Order: sequence, then structure tokens, then C-alpha cells
Amino acid sequence: IRMDINNFSVVNHRFGYLAGDSILKEIGNRLSNFKDRSVGTVARTGPDEFALSCYLKSTYEIQKIILGLKDIFEKPISLPSGDTLNIEFNVGIAFFPQDAKGAEDLMGAAGFALKRANREASSNISFFSDKDTKALLSKVELLDFLEKALEQNRFLLYYQPKFSLKDGEPTPTGFEALLRLKSPNGEIVPPGKFISVLENSGLIREVGYWVVEEAVSFLKKINTLDPDLELSFNVSVNQFKDDKLIRVMENAISKKGIDPKKLQVEVTERVLMEVGDGSFRILQAIKDMGIKLLIDDFGTGFSSLVYLKRIPADTLKIDKSFVMGLPYNKEDFEIVRAIVLMARSLGKKVIAEGVEKKEQLEVLTAMGVDEVQGFYFSKPIPGDEAIRLIDSKIKGVKK
Repeated sequence: IRMDINNFSVVNHRFGYLAGDSILKEIGNRLSNFKDRSVGTVARTGPDEFALSCYLKSTYEIQKIILGLKDIFEKPISLPSGDTLNIEFNVGIAFFPQDAKGAEDLMGAAGFALKRANREASSNISFFSDKDTKALLSKVELLDFLEKALEQNRFLLYYQPKFSLKDGEPTPTGFEALLRLKSPNGEIVPPGKFISVLENSGLIREVGYWVVEEAVSFLKKINTLDPDLELSFNVSVNQFKDDKLIRVMENAISKKGIDPKKLQVEVTERVLMEVGDGSFRILQAIKDMGIKLLIDDFGTGFSSLVYLKRIPADTLKIDKSFVMGLPYNKEDFEIVRAIVLMARSLGKKVIAEGVEKKEQLEVLTAMGVDEVQGFYFSKPIPGDEAIRLIDSKIKGVKK
């Protein structure tokens, strides 16, 4: 059985991260003290997700467990502020050996059921089904395709421009490199359709090495046009568990002869939470090379403030979920302003992603955000278009 708290990020935003932590601790304690004798192992498997292994003599017993879980999650929780909160939850259930033949597959099957419970408003409890089995098979086929795509050079990078707001008028400062995949029919596939398979299979490491070399090569090209331009690329959780990543970066930088200070590595707070202290060692190794560090999706994790004082980061990227509500959503406005003020006090730069409207740009400029990116300026574009964009800007300045 896999369970998660519905809209937990909203709870964090509304009541604060201390309240979120207290909720997780309380749910963990309640699950640990669950009296049903059929319950075996209890574990926390994600930021707001828990799992139970149960030994059932009959399928009837699952009904008693579900009722017990309802009581655990739906019983009001007292917050440090003195308020009480009722939370909603979702449950995904899979059976051994009907749905899976091993522990890992069983967790995956329950995970698929949990995702459906999150999607469907009619019920917060879902069982693994034949439909999910077909989805698993399609993922196996996708993995096979992805392995061949790496061999056939079907991966490519698109580049989204970043703009400085320091001089009042947006000025290009560089790009973020974003992974894409070209299908056999020439269609460009966005990462949302394949990145999770890369991550779960471990193939992300090999693809990640390619991204590093490709990004460094592109940085070399754009720096011949403008030596001040920077380039960032993303590093995922699984890549941070791989010491080879540092050697690949060192070799690529040495081979192309680029200035490492023009390179940025973007990591999310999820990396810090899931990898733990090992991530700080790799972060420091990246900094020692002269590469800048950017914390992506800032403000969406549970441990922003806890980890921030330990992270040798240069820049915080405000998550687009906060930018979307500007300038009219008061909560988003205050969160963005707080992040900017905190970054200033810590001597860090701030970039906002997901800028799509002039009104958002005006508010971010007034707040003192250093850089922005988003569809208001440009969607991610192929490398040759990015080169032409730089060339046109240079020619425009010369005129």
C-alpha cells in the first residue's frame, strides 16, 4: 500500500514548513502505532508519501486496513500554531503475486495505483488493474526505445534564453539547456514524456554525461560571439549519486577550454533531500571547479531554509508556480518578495522562471529580481536558432 497527502504543497504554502514537518511526524507516528496485526513494515518513501506492507489471509482484511488508514489520516492534526487541520489522502494498493512477482515491482504497481487515485476525483483509493499493467508494458517499450535513442543520437538540447533586469531593459545573459528527444518521425518529444523512465532505469546517468559534453560545446560556441554569456544545465537526483559526473565535467571543460565561471549547474531541493550529505560533497566539488550553482524550483521543497545555509549556491531560481499568480495573488506576491529579500541578505542572485506576461515582468523588475526567463521572451529553441538570436542582438547593438 502506498499513500500520500493530497495537495501537501498547499499546506506548506499556507501554514509554513514547520507545520508541514509536524504533520509528517504525526502521520508517521500514527502509522507506526497502527494496531492491525496484518501490517508489517511501515516506511516513508517520499517527501509526503508513506508505504505499508501487509500480510493478508483474505482480501476481506484489506477493508479493515483501509478503514484504519482513513482514521489515521482523517483524524484532525494539531499544528504548532495551535490550529487544527483535517488533511486528505490518496491510497494505491497492489497485491502479491497477482499484480507483481517481486518487491520492487509490487512497489511500482502500488505507485501506479496511487497516481490514478491522485488523478481521479471520484475516489481517493485505487487498486492496480489490467490498465496499469498495459501502462507498465508501454514503459518497458519506451525504455528500450530510449536506450536505442542514446546510441542513435536522438537526444538533443533546446535552449531557453535568460535575461538580466539590472539596466531596466531585459538584456540576454545566457541560456538554460533543456533535454529533448527526437522521435523516428521527426517529432520533438518534451521531457515530461520520458524523463521519469530515464530516472527510474538509471539511464539518466549516461544521458547526463552526454548533456554535459553537449552543453559545454554549445557554451564554447556562444562565447565566441559574446564572452559574457552563461549556460546552465540540470543535474538530477540519480546523477548526484554518481562520482563519475565530476570527472565528466572536468574533462569536458578541459577539452573545450571554456571558462567554468560561465557554466551553471541547476539542482532542485529534491536532490538535497534524497541524496543527503553526499550531495554536499559533490556540490562542493562542482564549486571547486569554478562552476556556479543554481537552486532550481526554490520554495517548493520542505527544507529550503534548513539546507540553504549549507549550500554553496550562487543563485536561487523562483519556481514558476509562484510567478504564475503575479501580480494579483497576494500569497504568491509575498512569497516571491520574501525569497528576493532573503537572497539579498545572503548575497545570492535571484532568477524567476515561467514569466509569461508583461505584468509579471514589471512586478519582478520592481522587486529587484536579477534575471528572468519564460515564454514572454522565448520558448526553448534549437541551438542554431539560439546562435542566430545572439548574432542578431550583437548586430543590433553595433548599429
